[in-house]
Order: sequence, then C-alpha cells, then structure tokens
Amino acid sequence: MKELSSPLPTALPDEYPTLLMTCYLKTALKVGSRLRQEIANFLERSVCQCGFGEAILLLMVKKRTVMRWWVQVDPRNQNIHIQVGEPGRDELYQYVLQGSAAKVVLPLISHLAGLDGKTDVCILNCEDQRKAEKMLDKGIPIAGHISTILKDSIMERGQDNKRQNWEKLSLWVETAHMISSALNVRQMLHVVIQLVADTFAARCCIFMVNPEKNTIVPMIGAGSYDLESRQKFRSLAGRDLFPAFWQAYKDRRPVIVTPESVLELYPADVAGFYNLKAAVVAPILLSNKVSGFLQVDRQTGNFREEDAEVIFAIAKEIAVAAENARLRDELNHTEATLQVLLSKVATMPKNTFSGGEALQLLQAALNDIEAVQAEEEIGSGDRKDLKGIDSKIRAALQILGTARAVEDVPGGNAVPEGLLTPREMKVLALVARGLTNKEVSLELSISNDTVKSHLHSVYQKLGVSSRSQAIMRAIQMGIAGSA
Repeated sequence: MKELSSPLPTALPDEYPTLLMTCYLKTALKVGSRLRQEIANFLERSVCQCGFGEAILLLMVKKRTVMRWWVQVDPRNQNIHIQVGEPGRDELYQYVLQGSAAKVVLPLISHLAGLDGKTDVCILNCEDQRKAEKMLDKGIPIAGHISTILKDSIMERGQDNKRQNWEKLSLWVETAHMISSALNVRQMLHVVIQLVADTFAARCCIFMVNPEKNTIVPMIGAGSYDLESRQKFRSLAGRDLFPAFWQAYKDRRPVIVTPESVLELYPADVAGFYNLKAAVVAPILLSNKVSGFLQVDRQTGNFREEDAEVIFAIAKEIAVAAENARLRDELNHTEATLQVLLSKVATMPKNTFSGGEALQLLQAALNDIEAVQAEEEIGSGDRKDLKGIDSKIRAALQILGTARAVEDVPGGNAVPEGLLTPREMKVLALVARGLTNKEVSLELSISNDTVKSHLHSVYQKLGVSSRSQAIMRAIQMGIAGSA
C-alpha cells in the first residue's frame, strides 16, 4: 500500500464526486496494519468501479479520530493515490465546513460483535442533485461493507458452523434494524443486500416482476460485480422469468440451485457469463403475492436448507419494507392534498366560508394521518385508515364546493397577545395561504433559513409539530387571511 505524506490534490471536476464517510464507533477498536490494508484495498476497488473521484473514510472511536483513509483517482491518467494516517485538526474542520450534495446516516449495529455506532455517508463536489442522489445509492453499500470489515475485525471471524449460524442470526436482526431505520426503501435495500452478500460470501441481487408481461426487472445488486457484470445485469431487463424464478413463483418457496441443476434453472448465457454454480432464489412475498425475487449466488460451495430459510426470511422483510414505503408515499400524498385544502379554507372570505363541517372533517383527517405516521411500521391493516382519510377529505371538498355561509370559524381563538411576533404572524399567514418556504422568503425578502427559524419558533409556541397543524391553528386563530 502506497502512503503519501503530502496532501493530495482536491480540485476534481464535477463529474467525479467525492464520497465522504464518517464512522462513529462507541466500541473500542484497535486499528492494526491488517485492518488498514484491507480497508484501503477495498476503497481502491470501489472508487474505480463506482465512478467516484475520491473516497474519504474517517474513523472515530469514542469521539476521537483515530484514522483517515483517502483514495483518489487522477482523472487525467487514472492513477490511484492512497493515503492512510491520522488527520490533523485543520483537515477535520475542512471536512465539517464542506456542504454535502446528498447525505444519509446509517445505523452501525451488530449485537453479535458488540458493535454500536453510526456512519454518515455524504456526497461532495457534485452540483447536479439527481446525480448526487444516484452516487449516494452507490456509496451506501460501500459504507455497509466497511461496517462488515470492522465487525469482522472485532470478532476475528471463525469458520466453525456455530459461528456461521450466529452470523446468519445476526444478519436477520441487523436487517430488521435497517428496515425500521429512517432510511428510504432504496437506501435500506442497498444496505440489506450488502449485508446478505457479506454474510454468505456471495453476490446478491433483487429482481422485480413486470406483472403485465411476466418479465424480470433488475433492481440492485451487491458483491463481486465489476463494470461489465453490472452492464450485463441491467441488460437482463425484459427477459422472461428464468425457470428458477418460475419455480419460486409457483411454489411460493425458495429454490436451491446446485451445480447439477444450474443449466436446468438458468439460461445457458446467464449461467455461463456469471459462472453460476450455486444459488438461492427466494420470492419476495407479501399476502401470498410475489412482487420479485431475492437471488444469492456464488461460484463455489453449495447452499444448505437453513441458508435458504434465512434468505427467504430476509426476502419477506424486504416485501414488508417495500409495502410500507408504498403506503407511506400514499400517505404523504394525502397529507399534501390536505394542506392544499386547508390553504383553500384559509383564503376564503368568511361570509362565504363553510368552515364548520369542512374544518371538522379536515381536522379529523389530519388527526388520522398523524396517528398512522406515528406508527413505527405501517401494516396492511392501515389501508382502511387511508381510505377513511380520503373519504373525509372528499366530504370536506364537497362541503367547500357548496360554500355555505357561516359567521365564524368554529373553535376560533384569537392569538394570545404577545405570543407570536409580528414577523412570525406574517410568516404563518403566508404559509396558511399555501406558500412554500422559498416563496415566503421572496415575499418577505428574507433568507430561507430565516423562514425555517421563524416556523420552528411558531411550532414551539403553538404546540404543533407539522405544517398542517400550524395551518389549522392559523385558521382557528383568525390570522390565516391576514397576509
């Protein structure tokens, strides 16, 4: 491993973003030469394969920075520079001050290894927001694999069956933890399949099913996929379900592929290109409906029945997470609809404003939304709640359409004197009219951060926790139309 004592060049074009990972560990860890080398080698491969200009890993143990890995590709000649050592204080300040184009926090938990902490994953030097989000998706499994390297270093991985079984149990626990974290579904899937690939020393990928054509849709993969393999993976889109997939689809059970059966269960070109020798294909199953497949494959060794059951359990967790994400998206869309209606109520003249029943329905819908959002996990039973919310909003919309006159807003209370500053009242009134934070900042000639600060203060003073609740309170206090 080549170590450089002088600083590396940092001026990289925008097409070569920087991956910055800051790993915070509460667990004691000795960083020896073997660990330093293993992480450096992995980062070197990852930077080349994923299109980053550089990758930086900061390892902090018990609030003290103990090591920094810095791998950079020179875009002019593709030379790779590696630097490993303890960073200086000025260098740490430089990392802190750099704004990230995209960021996510990964929980770093392993009960088996006694590992506890988190990893901040950031994309720097990328002005294109869509590209930054795409590069973040590539950075997440890199950070996930580094956590596996750290876990293995603490455990000093053994090869006995008991240790392997504990690792697979730990995999299930870590998967459940990731699914219940704040990651979005795509980010969570990147972490989970990297965990599966690391645990079984295999490649892991997810295929979804096009239900209209019964064809496969490649989604994401992890493991030893080089650039050519990734391109081949994407090119599988639109192909008919492989025989292994059909069998898992019909049986609603995982299929174990052996060296003897691989050519019966996979097309010859796919088996040949990927050198498939053994695999497990587990259906991603929810309410007995198959939406896709989790495939784990490797070039040596067979999978056992217990391996297939663990992989099948992970596939079921993936199905639950995907359904939760879909329901949450539906819920967020419903909340956005509710905010539009509340803003409409807020701007209607009081003499033509049918506030009584409409406000009661909207308030009930808002309460239902917040009750469902408060659940740590949305289940299929919450479909009825979502339908009930929609019906209340539609009923309120019908009432607003009739515009029945009332004298005042029910439950209306004047703003207690001195509770809100004049500027806070102005900001709240504009928000109640449906303006975004950016539009409010332009209207009042203040910065977006100042708008956020005012809204934070308003939320605290009014005892609310969401934009919809704030708009409702503005209506009830009679200041919604004062802007």
